[in-house]
Amino acid sequence: MSAVSPPVPRGAADAGRTRALWRLVCATALIVLGFSTVQPLLAVLLQQRGVPASAIGLFATLPFLTIALMLPVLPWAFARLGVARAYRSGLLLQTAAVLGYALHDGYGWWCACSVIGSIGIAAEWNGTEAMVAFNAPPATRGRVTGMYQTLLGAALAIGPLLPALADAAWPGLSPRALLLVAPLIFVAALPLATVAVLERLPVARPEARSATLWTALRLRPALVWIAFAGGVFETGLASISAAHGAQLGLS
Repeated sequence: MSAVSPPVPRGAADAGRTRALWRLVCATALIVLGFSTVQPLLAVLLQQRGVPASAIGLFATLPFLTIALMLPVLPWAFARLGVARAYRSGLLLQTAAVLGYALHDGYGWWCACSVIGSIGIAAEWNGTEAMVAFNAPPATRGRVTGMYQTLLGAALAIGPLLPALADAAWPGLSPRALLLVAPLIFVAALPLATVAVLERLPVARPEARSATLWTALRLRPALVWIAFAGGVFETGLASISAAHGAQLGLS
């Protein structure tokens, strides 16, 4: 006769889910730190090579264009792979993309790496936000979401400073060396977001199976337009501003 495992007390299950949620939040903050470190650095390198501003702008747009195009595909990917494996697969794709930047200098190659890495970003970022929304305790959901977004904001602010700090600490350190070190940030996220941790965080409810992305767009069109306008200024200016600063002669 097989032994039956005793049920896990609800309080213990809730505490385990909360710990898993914060590990996920920290892992995604590291991922955003790596992304925000690499993107401005790449834009500056392109400017230094004489790439036209329009081409740099296109390169800066690719991650977010890729994420937008991936949105309708993500529910299928999450259902097929499971969110845990989709998240970790995305992390591996992003790590490979950053290594790709260091291994070859061609503009077309970098654009291809950007698209590959951004497919991973789409799985990571959207998976995280779904897991936060579904698993944060209802009484503290706003607080948890606020802390998560604050960590992301801090990562976005700190990332562009890291190359400058590295240059101050190790004068003469080449950008290629920085690109070779950058994947370590993504690797550091792997032990935080293990499959066992992520599988504690479901992202679907039976009553929501018929809902789609277009359902959300119809229900909250104003929120979508506000998010779009905010995104243009939040992300669209970061890389191109770094390239413009380099063109003006800033270090």
